[in-house]
Amino acid sequence: MKNFYFFTGGYTEPTKMGSGEIVPGRCKGITCYAFDGETGRLTRLSVTPSVPNPSYILVHPDAPFLYCVNELKEYGGIPGSTVSAYEIVSKTGELALRSRQFTCGADACHLAFSPDKRYLMSANYSGGSLSVFPILGDYRLGHASCVLRHSGEGVNRERQEGPHPHQMLLSPDGKYVYVPDLGLDCLAGYRGDWEKGWLLPDE
Repeated sequence: MKNFYFFTGGYTEPTKMGSGEIVPGRCKGITCYAFDGETGRLTRLSVTPSVPNPSYILVHPDAPFLYCVNELKEYGGIPGSTVSAYEIVSKTGELALRSRQFTCGADACHLAFSPDKRYLMSANYSGGSLSVFPILGDYRLGHASCVLRHSGEGVNRERQEGPHPHQMLLSPDGKYVYVPDLGLDCLAGYRGDWEKGWLLPDE
């Protein structure tokens, strides 16, 4: 097994989950580890602090860039979450913030790339929305090219008072995006227009 680096995140501040549980927020930020494939040993190399609630992380496969959600109810006094782009600037995994965009929905919880890696998609749990961001030539994030909102509710008023999309998965051929929604008890389907960065509702 090869040696490699990997990154972890978590909650840096107290966060109320959909179940009502309060997660205390003990994470310090995004941590980089080295993995030794022969011994199975993990070695912590660095921590990038002051990253608000980086609860989901995605590393670009073709560039030293990392993207994370900031799972928040508001940021800087503005309602909603953000998604951040970081450049990996050292061999020990230190990160430098390059851009941050609002996701147009609270509690962003999942990220996925488009098939050509030209767009980054976000599922916003409490916001009931999905957003798509162009990845620019320097791997920073542009403003959202598409924002869609689910509507409705489920039978459990405590957990399903509204839509709660919580993942975005590509079909094997890359033409479709599937979004499970806990609040609606459904699996929504969208056709991806990867020239424009749009998601088009489908059956």
